Amino acid sequence: MVTRNKKPFFHHALRINKNKCIGCTHCMRTCPTDAIRIRNGKASVNPDKCVDCGMCMISCKHNAIIVEQDDFQRIFDYKCRVALVPSVLMGQFDENSGTKSIFEGLKSVGFTHVYEVSRASSLIEEAQDEYEQRSDIEFPMISSFCPAVIRLIQVRFPSLLKHITLIKPPLDIAAAHCRNELEKTGIEPSDIGIFYVSPCAAKIVAIKHPVGEKKSAVNGVINMDLIYNKIYSFVSNDKADSGKLCRPADNTHVTWELTGGECIRRDNHAMAVDGIHNVIEILDKLENGELDENITFLELRACDESCAGGILVPGNRFLTVRNLMQREILPPCRKTADKNDAACQNCRLFGKCGSEYLQEAFNLEKLQPRSMLSLDDDFEKALEKMEHVDTIMQVLPNIDCGMCGSPSCQSLAEDIARGVAELDQCVFLRLTATKDAEDLKVLCESVRNVWGRINNNE
Repeated sequence: MVTRNKKPFFHHALRINKNKCIGCTHCMRTCPTDAIRIRNGKASVNPDKCVDCGMCMISCKHNAIIVEQDDFQRIFDYKCRVALVPSVLMGQFDENSGTKSIFEGLKSVGFTHVYEVSRASSLIEEAQDEYEQRSDIEFPMISSFCPAVIRLIQVRFPSLLKHITLIKPPLDIAAAHCRNELEKTGIEPSDIGIFYVSPCAAKIVAIKHPVGEKKSAVNGVINMDLIYNKIYSFVSNDKADSGKLCRPADNTHVTWELTGGECIRRDNHAMAVDGIHNVIEILDKLENGELDENITFLELRACDESCAGGILVPGNRFLTVRNLMQREILPPCRKTADKNDAACQNCRLFGKCGSEYLQEAFNLEKLQPRSMLSLDDDFEKALEKMEHVDTIMQVLPNIDCGMCGSPSCQSLAEDIARGVAELDQCVFLRLTATKDAEDLKVLCESVRNVWGRINNNE
């Protein structure tokens, strides 16, 4: 999934295990950006089109698609080892497992500190309110929370990049706050290792190859399913927390990562959409000027139920949502800090996520589009290939059967023009072409003699 040559490098977290792949086309058919092809009986990915949404992994019945992660042993390269956890990790456990148990479970596997990303959400809310007052923004504003959506817009809807709020998501602000508070205690910066427990592939990419910033404050990424399996037994056996999840006094945004988590704190001109195909439908409407002009804010999340439905989240997404909503309505923690309580230690160390020193860290750089289709680096040759694509499309049946190994007839035509596919890959043409069809024009006439004119616009 790597391109070099003259194109910029884009990191991708999804990998295809060729030994397990049988070329069943499920991943190709479900990919929202037509990034996957079947060649020689195996799936392959076009890195210029992939947005790491994970739909291919969900659809694969043979476990042939995996998500990379850092070696867990990397955390021990640092004296101070922080687990930066999203709220959905807490949502994997019901009310019988307390915050103390979850924090202690994380510490039992090697972390020295635990920091919940939702601590920073209130700051993002404030920053969005200020951002909305700027004179140079385009409405509706699009949340920058979901990295898969950001990449989708870069790849497929570049004209809508101006709508994205140039504000870093809670993950980045949380990492900056966490690092600052630890350094204030005298810990050397080089001794601090912050590792994000990721619910999805897109957030791995956002850390490894961030968009709108030069470098992430996070040192590494651990997949949530791995962490869950490591701490499950500890949490299940530790009931010392009186059977209740603790909600720190300043942690009022535990449902920010769920569908509607941002919108519920805004006025009724905001709209929340989850599921990447639903997101594409809304972006299509926005691009075509069909969206209600009264909508001023779009919260777009690639996964169903937002982060609760991430491909690395081990539990049922609906139960995760319920658990987090139960946690949100708990009264704030008022108990006296216990020096032996892991949750109390973290509250005492990190306190309220203040905004003063973080103001300069809020802003993202201007986002740039990504080239999804580059027929040729030479402009004149690219035009010629575009004409070639049009000619090929006059022949192809437009039924998008996928038997050729491309997700659609349009994709096959583009692949042929780029020289990475052949016309005879189309099963339809093999069945209808005559033996005399040695070139494209003859083939066109041969097909028309059988089926008539395929395209109505000819």
